[in-house]
Amino acid sequence: MALLLFRFFGGRERRARARCFAAARACRQKKWPLAAQFFREAYEIADKLKEPLRSKTQCQIEAQWAPLLYRQGELPAAEDMFRRSSRTGAKHYAPGSEMLIINSVFLGDICVDEERYAEAEIHYRQALEADESSDNLAGMIREVEALSHILIRQDRPLEALPLVERAVELETRSARGFAQKQGMDPDRYRLTPTSLPAFHFCRGEFDEAARLYGSQIANWKSRANRPGNVDLGYLNVQLALSEWRLGHLDEAIRAYDEAAKEFEREWCEGHPKALAARKAKSAVVEARDGARGESAL
Repeated sequence: MALLLFRFFGGRERRARARCFAAARACRQKKWPLAAQFFREAYEIADKLKEPLRSKTQCQIEAQWAPLLYRQGELPAAEDMFRRSSRTGAKHYAPGSEMLIINSVFLGDICVDEERYAEAEIHYRQALEADESSDNLAGMIREVEALSHILIRQDRPLEALPLVERAVELETRSARGFAQKQGMDPDRYRLTPTSLPAFHFCRGEFDEAARLYGSQIANWKSRANRPGNVDLGYLNVQLALSEWRLGHLDEAIRAYDEAAKEFEREWCEGHPKALAARKAKSAVVEARDGARGESAL
């Protein structure tokens, strides 16, 4: 009887996890409705498990399901699910667990999209503190860059500069460590941190920032596969800001337009990220047309 019960409940857990794997595969194929269906089925299967396995499994499912809701532009629902996953996960996992860190980062991202910058900073700093305790370089880079992005969005580049400098240092350290593990001499290679254009932007060196952002965009667009942390929409927004500072308004308009298209392609039509890019584009168009009107007079 004990063996039969083990197989029964163990089978449910395996079925729930199998649905999550299927959902992850559907996400990679950008089959969002199918992925949502698999997550829903996984959650319903897990709901029939006994505690504490039920709540532990469901919070794991929520941590994977919520990013899909976020990608589909359902920010309130995604935020609720991330918070629920974190509350339940805190009972089952250590504070520095990867799932809780990722939840904090996503909550920060949602707050940024809704211009709730003070809340976003709290979430990013919680994640950063956890990654610092384990010396997780990849996580630290992600969170330091996110914190600098908050300040850049608020037109506070000088305050963002120390964070960007730290991101450059962390990226360099990470790249050198990787090269050494591969048996390569890092001193023989030129390391170009992805945060370098932000460094020049915060220093007011907009020509160099625009050149580097343009180079990064061209590089990643030419590749069939690119890492998930490469956001062409964000890079185009930063290119647009650099061009705007240079007074290249037509170039800024084109970059904002490309940003909106990338956000709609990678996220969804009408996503707050795309709407923000189009709003910024409208502001530049208004400034350009106003300047042309004055010159005509």
